[in-house]
Amino acid sequence: MTGEGQSSTPPRRGSRLPLIFAVTMGLLLTVPVGIWIFSAVGPGVDTTVTESPSGEPVPLRATLLDIDANSECPAVIFAAESAAVADALIEEHPYAADPSGLWTEAVGAGAYAAWGLIAEFSLQSDLPQQVTVFDVRAEVAAESPPVEGGTLMTLSDCAGEGHEQMGLVLNAPEQGPFLYEDEPGKVLSDAEFFDRESIPVAAGDKATVRLEVLLDGAYPAGAYEFDLVVDYEVDGEAASVVVDAGGEPFRIATAGCSAQVVEPVETVDRPLPYQVLDGAC
Repeated sequence: MTGEGQSSTPPRRGSRLPLIFAVTMGLLLTVPVGIWIFSAVGPGVDTTVTESPSGEPVPLRATLLDIDANSECPAVIFAAESAAVADALIEEHPYAADPSGLWTEAVGAGAYAAWGLIAEFSLQSDLPQQVTVFDVRAEVAAESPPVEGGTLMTLSDCAGEGHEQMGLVLNAPEQGPFLYEDEPGKVLSDAEFFDRESIPVAAGDKATVRLEVLLDGAYPAGAYEFDLVVDYEVDGEAASVVVDAGGEPFRIATAGCSAQVVEPVETVDRPLPYQVLDGAC
Protein backbone atom coordinates (compact mmCIF):
# COMPACT_ATOMS: atom_id res chain seq x y z
CA MET A 1 0.00 0.00 0.00
CA THR A 2 1.40 3.36 -0.95
CA GLY A 3 -0.33 6.61 -0.14
CA GLU A 4 0.12 9.85 1.69
CA GLY A 5 1.19 9.11 5.26
CA GLN A 6 1.14 5.37 4.69
CA SER A 7 3.86 2.79 4.25
CA SER A 8 4.31 0.38 1.38
CA THR A 9 3.05 -3.14 1.95
CA PRO A 10 4.25 -6.20 0.02
CA PRO A 11 1.75 -7.67 -2.50
CA ARG A 12 0.95 -11.36 -2.40
CA ARG A 13 2.63 -13.18 -5.25
CA GLY A 14 0.27 -14.73 -7.82
CA SER A 15 -2.90 -13.11 -6.50
CA ARG A 16 -5.68 -12.33 -8.99
CA LEU A 17 -7.04 -9.59 -6.74
CA PRO A 18 -4.93 -6.42 -7.12
CA LEU A 19 -2.16 -6.18 -4.53
CA ILE A 20 -3.95 -8.44 -2.06
CA PHE A 21 -1.86 -9.75 0.76
CA ALA A 22 -4.73 -12.14 1.40
CA VAL A 23 -6.72 -13.54 4.17
CA THR A 24 -6.97 -17.22 4.26
CA MET A 25 -8.59 -20.09 5.97
CA GLY A 26 -7.56 -23.73 5.94
CA LEU A 27 -10.12 -26.28 7.03
CA LEU A 28 -9.30 -29.64 8.57
CA LEU A 29 -11.82 -32.06 10.01
CA THR A 30 -10.86 -34.19 12.98
CA VAL A 31 -12.42 -37.35 14.34
CA PRO A 32 -13.93 -37.56 17.84
CA VAL A 33 -10.72 -38.84 19.42
CA GLY A 34 -9.18 -35.37 19.69
CA ILE A 35 -8.30 -31.96 18.26
CA TRP A 36 -5.63 -31.46 15.60
CA ILE A 37 -3.64 -28.54 17.04
CA PHE A 38 -0.86 -27.00 14.93
CA SER A 39 0.89 -25.16 17.78
CA ALA A 40 0.31 -23.95 21.31
CA VAL A 41 -1.32 -20.62 22.08
CA GLY A 42 1.40 -18.01 22.53
CA PRO A 43 2.11 -15.75 25.51
CA GLY A 44 -0.55 -13.16 26.18
CA VAL A 45 -3.26 -15.10 24.32
CA ASP A 46 -5.86 -16.92 26.42
CA THR A 47 -7.96 -19.73 25.04
CA THR A 48 -11.49 -18.59 24.16
CA VAL A 49 -14.31 -21.11 24.53
CA THR A 50 -17.98 -20.36 24.00
CA GLU A 51 -20.26 -22.06 26.54
CA SER A 52 -23.97 -22.09 27.34
CA PRO A 53 -24.60 -20.41 30.73
CA SER A 54 -27.79 -22.44 31.18
CA GLY A 55 -26.09 -25.79 30.67
CA GLU A 56 -28.15 -26.45 27.55
CA PRO A 57 -26.49 -28.13 24.53
CA VAL A 58 -24.32 -25.66 22.62
CA PRO A 59 -25.26 -25.54 18.90
CA LEU A 60 -21.73 -24.49 17.95
CA ARG A 61 -18.75 -24.07 20.28
CA ALA A 62 -15.71 -22.07 19.08
CA THR A 63 -12.36 -22.61 20.79
CA LEU A 64 -9.36 -20.42 19.93
CA LEU A 65 -6.27 -22.57 19.48
CA ASP A 66 -3.57 -20.22 18.22
CA ILE A 67 -2.71 -16.78 16.88
CA ASP A 68 0.27 -16.53 14.56
CA ALA A 69 1.94 -14.24 12.04
CA ASN A 70 0.78 -14.21 8.44
CA SER A 71 2.41 -16.85 6.27
CA GLU A 72 4.48 -14.56 4.03
CA CYS A 73 5.88 -11.72 6.11
CA PRO A 74 5.85 -11.87 9.94
CA ALA A 75 5.96 -8.31 11.25
CA VAL A 76 4.62 -6.24 14.15
CA ILE A 77 3.95 -2.56 14.84
CA PHE A 78 4.45 -0.91 18.22
CA ALA A 79 2.66 2.38 18.89
CA ALA A 80 4.77 5.40 19.83
CA GLU A 81 3.90 5.05 23.51
CA SER A 82 5.33 1.50 23.45
CA ALA A 83 8.74 2.56 22.07
CA ALA A 84 10.54 1.37 25.19
CA VAL A 85 9.03 -2.12 24.81
CA ALA A 86 10.14 -2.25 21.17
CA ASP A 87 13.66 -1.10 22.05
CA ALA A 88 13.92 -3.75 24.77
CA LEU A 89 12.88 -6.50 22.33
CA ILE A 90 15.47 -5.35 19.78
CA GLU A 91 18.17 -5.35 22.45
CA GLU A 92 17.13 -8.79 23.71
CA HIS A 93 16.79 -10.29 20.20
CA PRO A 94 19.47 -8.69 17.96
CA TYR A 95 19.29 -11.48 15.37
CA ALA A 96 16.49 -12.98 13.24
CA ALA A 97 16.89 -16.41 14.81
CA ASP A 98 13.25 -17.10 15.70
CA PRO A 99 10.87 -14.76 13.79
CA SER A 100 7.73 -16.69 14.77
CA GLY A 101 8.64 -16.76 18.46
CA LEU A 102 9.56 -13.08 18.48
CA TRP A 103 6.28 -12.23 16.71
CA THR A 104 4.31 -14.05 19.41
CA GLU A 105 6.29 -12.31 22.16
CA ALA A 106 5.78 -8.88 20.58
CA VAL A 107 2.01 -9.32 20.09
CA GLY A 108 1.77 -10.55 23.67
CA ALA A 109 3.55 -7.35 24.74
CA GLY A 110 0.94 -5.16 23.02
CA ALA A 111 2.10 -4.81 19.41
CA TYR A 112 -0.25 -4.83 16.45
CA ALA A 113 0.14 -7.64 13.93
CA ALA A 114 1.48 -5.86 10.86
CA TRP A 115 -0.58 -6.39 7.67
CA GLY A 116 -2.41 -9.38 9.15
CA LEU A 117 -2.47 -12.50 11.28
CA ILE A 118 -3.60 -16.11 11.39
CA ALA A 119 -6.26 -17.17 13.86
CA GLU A 120 -6.79 -20.89 14.33
CA PHE A 121 -9.88 -22.18 16.08
CA SER A 122 -11.95 -25.34 16.39
CA LEU A 123 -15.71 -25.74 15.99
CA GLN A 124 -17.76 -28.40 17.76
CA SER A 125 -21.48 -28.96 18.36
CA ASP A 126 -23.31 -30.63 21.24
CA LEU A 127 -26.34 -31.31 19.03
CA PRO A 128 -27.10 -34.74 17.55
CA GLN A 129 -27.76 -33.22 14.11
CA GLN A 130 -25.26 -31.60 11.73
CA VAL A 131 -24.45 -27.89 11.96
CA THR A 132 -23.46 -26.17 8.70
CA VAL A 133 -21.21 -23.10 8.67
CA PHE A 134 -22.11 -20.86 5.72
CA ASP A 135 -19.95 -17.77 6.35
CA VAL A 136 -16.97 -16.46 8.31
CA ARG A 137 -16.59 -12.68 8.56
CA ALA A 138 -14.82 -9.94 10.49
CA GLU A 139 -16.76 -7.54 12.69
CA VAL A 140 -14.64 -4.38 13.12
CA ALA A 141 -14.98 -2.78 16.57
CA ALA A 142 -12.48 0.06 16.07
CA GLU A 143 -10.67 1.60 13.11
CA SER A 144 -8.02 4.34 13.13
CA PRO A 145 -5.34 5.77 10.79
CA PRO A 146 -1.99 4.00 10.24
CA VAL A 147 0.23 3.92 13.34
CA GLU A 148 2.50 7.00 13.32
CA GLY A 149 5.66 7.51 15.33
CA GLY A 150 5.89 3.87 16.38
CA THR A 151 8.16 0.99 15.42
CA LEU A 152 7.59 -1.37 12.50
CA MET A 153 9.53 -4.61 13.03
CA THR A 154 9.82 -6.90 10.01
CA LEU A 155 11.04 -10.16 11.52
CA SER A 156 12.06 -12.12 8.42
CA ASP A 157 12.84 -11.59 4.73
CA CYS A 158 9.15 -11.92 3.70
CA ALA A 159 9.76 -14.94 1.49
CA GLY A 160 7.15 -17.29 2.94
CA GLU A 161 4.73 -19.42 0.91
CA GLY A 162 1.11 -19.79 1.95
CA HIS A 163 -1.04 -22.91 1.64
CA GLU A 164 -4.50 -21.45 1.89
CA GLN A 165 -8.02 -22.50 0.88
CA MET A 166 -9.86 -19.18 1.24
CA GLY A 167 -9.06 -15.50 1.71
CA LEU A 168 -10.84 -12.72 3.64
CA VAL A 169 -9.81 -9.12 2.82
CA LEU A 170 -10.46 -6.91 5.85
CA ASN A 171 -10.18 -3.44 4.26
CA ALA A 172 -11.68 -4.18 0.82
CA PRO A 173 -15.24 -3.25 -0.21
CA GLU A 174 -15.95 -6.96 -0.69
CA GLN A 175 -14.22 -8.93 2.09
CA GLY A 176 -14.93 -12.41 0.78
CA PRO A 177 -13.85 -14.94 1.85
CA PHE A 178 -12.60 -15.82 -1.62
CA LEU A 179 -11.61 -19.23 -2.92
CA TYR A 180 -7.99 -20.18 -3.49
CA GLU A 181 -7.20 -22.14 -6.64
CA ASP A 182 -4.35 -24.59 -7.09
CA GLU A 183 -2.12 -23.32 -9.88
CA PRO A 184 1.64 -22.89 -9.90
CA GLY A 185 1.42 -21.51 -6.38
CA LYS A 186 -1.85 -20.64 -4.68
CA VAL A 187 -3.93 -18.03 -6.53
CA LEU A 188 -6.77 -16.07 -4.92
CA SER A 189 -9.72 -16.15 -7.31
CA ASP A 190 -12.74 -13.87 -7.66
CA ALA A 191 -15.08 -16.66 -6.53
CA GLU A 192 -16.71 -16.48 -3.11
CA PHE A 193 -15.70 -19.53 -1.06
CA PHE A 194 -19.14 -20.12 0.42
CA ASP A 195 -20.80 -19.91 -2.98
CA ARG A 196 -19.14 -23.26 -3.68
CA GLU A 197 -18.29 -24.73 -0.27
CA SER A 198 -19.63 -25.08 3.25
CA ILE A 199 -18.13 -26.26 6.53
CA PRO A 200 -20.14 -29.14 8.04
CA VAL A 201 -19.78 -29.89 11.75
CA ALA A 202 -21.25 -33.32 12.36
CA ALA A 203 -22.29 -34.61 15.77
CA GLY A 204 -19.20 -35.78 17.64
CA ASP A 205 -16.74 -34.27 15.13
CA LYS A 206 -14.63 -31.13 15.25
CA ALA A 207 -13.70 -28.79 12.42
CA THR A 208 -10.38 -26.94 12.78
CA VAL A 209 -10.30 -23.63 10.95
CA ARG A 210 -7.09 -21.74 10.15
CA LEU A 211 -8.00 -18.21 9.09
CA GLU A 212 -5.55 -15.58 7.85
CA VAL A 213 -6.71 -11.96 7.90
CA LEU A 214 -4.59 -9.49 5.92
CA LEU A 215 -4.92 -6.09 4.27
CA ASP A 216 -5.17 -5.19 0.57
CA GLY A 217 -2.70 -2.54 -0.58
CA ALA A 218 -5.12 -1.36 -3.28
CA TYR A 219 -7.35 0.24 -0.62
CA PRO A 220 -6.72 2.66 2.29
CA ALA A 221 -5.73 0.81 5.45
CA GLY A 222 -4.98 1.76 9.04
CA ALA A 223 -5.26 0.09 12.44
CA TYR A 224 -8.12 -2.28 13.26
CA GLU A 225 -9.61 -4.12 16.21
CA PHE A 226 -12.06 -6.86 15.27
CA ASP A 227 -13.71 -10.13 16.21
CA LEU A 228 -14.42 -13.05 13.90
CA VAL A 229 -18.04 -14.11 13.43
CA VAL A 230 -18.96 -17.63 12.31
CA ASP A 231 -22.45 -17.84 10.80
CA TYR A 232 -24.10 -21.26 10.85
CA GLU A 233 -27.40 -23.02 10.26
CA VAL A 234 -29.06 -25.88 12.11
CA ASP A 235 -32.55 -27.23 11.36
CA GLY A 236 -33.21 -24.29 9.07
CA GLU A 237 -32.40 -21.68 11.73
CA ALA A 238 -29.42 -19.31 11.33
CA ALA A 239 -27.24 -18.15 14.22
CA SER A 240 -23.70 -16.91 14.90
CA VAL A 241 -20.81 -17.52 17.27
CA VAL A 242 -17.97 -15.07 17.95
CA VAL A 243 -14.25 -15.89 18.05
CA ASP A 244 -11.98 -13.37 19.77
CA ALA A 245 -8.43 -13.22 21.11
CA GLY A 246 -9.03 -14.52 24.61
CA GLY A 247 -11.66 -11.93 25.50
CA GLU A 248 -9.95 -9.15 23.54
CA PRO A 249 -10.30 -8.16 19.88
CA PHE A 250 -7.76 -9.18 17.26
CA ARG A 251 -5.50 -6.24 16.30
CA ILE A 252 -3.81 -5.60 12.94
CA ALA A 253 -2.39 -2.41 11.44
CA THR A 254 -0.21 -0.69 8.88
CA ALA A 255 2.50 1.81 9.83
CA GLY A 256 2.63 5.49 8.92
CA CYS A 257 5.67 7.04 7.26
CA SER A 258 7.05 8.37 10.55
CA ALA A 259 7.44 4.90 12.06
CA GLN A 260 10.93 3.65 12.85
CA VAL A 261 11.73 0.52 10.84
CA VAL A 262 13.54 -2.55 12.15
CA GLU A 263 14.38 -5.30 9.65
CA PRO A 264 17.00 -8.02 9.06
CA VAL A 265 20.24 -7.01 7.36
CA GLU A 266 21.06 -9.04 4.23
CA THR A 267 24.43 -10.60 5.03
CA VAL A 268 26.10 -13.97 4.63
CA ASP A 269 25.63 -14.51 8.35
CA ARG A 270 22.89 -16.76 9.67
CA PRO A 271 20.89 -15.73 11.61
CA LEU A 272 20.59 -12.25 10.11
CA PRO A 273 21.18 -9.25 12.40
CA TYR A 274 18.44 -6.62 12.72
CA GLN A 275 19.05 -3.03 11.62
CA VAL A 276 17.17 0.14 12.64
CA LEU A 277 16.12 2.58 9.87
CA ASP A 278 14.41 5.97 9.99
CA GLY A 279 11.01 6.27 8.33
CA ALA A 280 8.72 3.59 6.92
CA CYS A 281 8.28 5.31 3.53
